[in-house]
Amino acid sequence: MSTLLTKNNFKVLYDIGDDAPNIFFEIWYTSANSTIRTYAKGVAKVLTHKLEAALLKRAETSRDAFFEALFMHGRHSPLHRPQHSSATHPISSLQHMSGT
Repeated sequence: MSTLLTKNNFKVLYDIGDDAPNIFFEIWYTSANSTIRTYAKGVAKVLTHKLEAALLKRAETSRDAFFEALFMHGRHSPLHRPQHSSATHPISSLQHMSGT
């Protein structure tokens, strides 16, 4: 799933928009494997941050993107920022896997 969401410069992630955090929660919640849950949590933090940044950038010219960003942030606040070094950063491994 992470490969799909990061493919083509995060196109699918941006298409999903503010529903992405709900999808991330379902992946995390439905897994009984703690390794998968830990990885899913890391991916969710990184991709939610990426989505929020894109929405806020688009919000400069789009009223809808502004409200989408506020709605997403309000539902999932506080939005924690990832605290990873570049060597262990989940998105680095995702980009490596997807070839981006």
